[in-house]
Amino acid sequence: MNSRTLTKIVWGLLVGGALFFLLYAVALVHHGFSTRTAPSSLELALARSLRTRSIPKHYKTLQNPIASNPKVLAEAKAHWADHCAQCHANDGSGDVEIGRNLYPRPPDMRKSATQQLTDGEIYYTIDNGVRLTGMPAFGAPGDDDLASWKLVAFIRYLPQMSAGEAAAMEKLNPKTPEEFEEEKCEEEFLNGTSGGESAWLQIGEMDRAHRVCGVGKAAGRRRRRQQRRPRVLRSSAKYLKLAPMYGAPLQDPVSNAGGA
Repeated sequence: MNSRTLTKIVWGLLVGGALFFLLYAVALVHHGFSTRTAPSSLELALARSLRTRSIPKHYKTLQNPIASNPKVLAEAKAHWADHCAQCHANDGSGDVEIGRNLYPRPPDMRKSATQQLTDGEIYYTIDNGVRLTGMPAFGAPGDDDLASWKLVAFIRYLPQMSAGEAAAMEKLNPKTPEEFEEEKCEEEFLNGTSGGESAWLQIGEMDRAHRVCGVGKAAGRRRRRQQRRPRVLRSSAKYLKLAPMYGAPLQDPVSNAGGA
């Protein structure tokens, strides 16, 4: 291949690339820059490729220096619930209000796109963040931040974590003052310590508890969370105790379910 032919090929690639990005920019302007639209497959592929290539080789070979065990996972769960779950969800799916509206969307960390990364690549992403996304840098600079390594162990655990474990982490999620007061009020109802008042436990009647509590502003948010994760009746006896307060049937739901 002579130099003239090579020059034509280079210029052809440059012109083709420029034309592609020009058309892509026009499409972006036409469709707007709203984050409600999910990124295209092309964007996702380019972003993942760039992210992987931007991680220093040193990190790609690192292995987690912290062995995964119940104590480590418990600490990492608390850290995750407090710092990460608002975007990534307790179960790592990213299916929460903030996560669904970020651009690009947080990846489902239970899937292979994340799980096939090395420990060091996951650590580097946590510790350094990702530019032009909603992912900030966490922890101390360097490759020896123990809290971040514990998060790596927790991310490895996500594919096998049960729905019950994810639901239990809700107690560790950050709460606004209104949500905290509302939760406290509901617990008082359930424990029978709120002036003799009690709340019906089924989701369809949770709004009654909100009205009696008088919290108001946080009620909608709380109710939406309850609809995503139905409240489990804590005991048949408590059900029978609380149900009459709001005219609920006295039929024992637990024994009824068993008979069915």
